[in-house]
Amino acid sequence: MAHQQTDSLSLLSVELTKRLRQLGLSRREFERRSGISRQTLYKIENEGHTDLRDLTYQMLDEHLKWVPGTALALSQGETTEADDALTLADKESAYRWRIVEKIQTMSLADLETMVAIMETRTLGITADSTEHHLDLMETRISALEGD
Repeated sequence: MAHQQTDSLSLLSVELTKRLRQLGLSRREFERRSGISRQTLYKIENEGHTDLRDLTYQMLDEHLKWVPGTALALSQGETTEADDALTLADKESAYRWRIVEKIQTMSLADLETMVAIMETRTLGITADSTEHHLDLMETRISALEGD
């Protein structure tokens, strides 16, 4: 059963964008995890599109960690308590994803600086080259795995 929203910006689009931010998910990562196509996501967020299949509403609820029925209710303009379903684990996962995304955009020099600071704080050792950084990271990983 499909539902159509004619407003240019639906409540679903607003809450979807907000929730992706809360979960620390990029659109690309959300598309990969949920299986919802880039086109569908774009239409929801940018065109207020809510003419969706029931399965799409279910996938939105599941992957946005909403109570079942939330996406459909939002598409019909009904307000819900969507934020209440976030757990501490969800928030930690979002934080980790933001860190990973930040690291992926860093230059090698910036990454080496960050690792050097961490190594100095945790190991009391300062690396003098990229190779030494890698050796210290391997040592740290081995030590952590041995714990």
